[in-house]
Amino acid sequence: MCQAVLQHPETGYIYVGSNGNLLEYDGARWRLLPVPEGPIRALALDRRHRVWFVSVEAIGWLAPDPLGELRIVSALDRLPPASRRLTPGITA
Repeated sequence: MCQAVLQHPETGYIYVGSNGNLLEYDGARWRLLPVPEGPIRALALDRRHRVWFVSVEAIGWLAPDPLGELRIVSALDRLPPASRRLTPGITA
């Protein structure tokens, strides 16, 4: 099920957040980027045009690896410990 959609203003790529995955569409093919911890709830761009995501229990952005392919980077470790539980009411 689609939870969030975003089109990148520079590349034109379309990002679709679904149940546990982030899909990237370049106009010809889809690429699957597995996201830890459940369905994507939101996608956003920051001022540097990085694609950010929030899932049920994860938050992060996409950054190029050494080959230039975008990969998931977690931002959870940058949050204070008390703020790392993103979904109130859900216990691990």
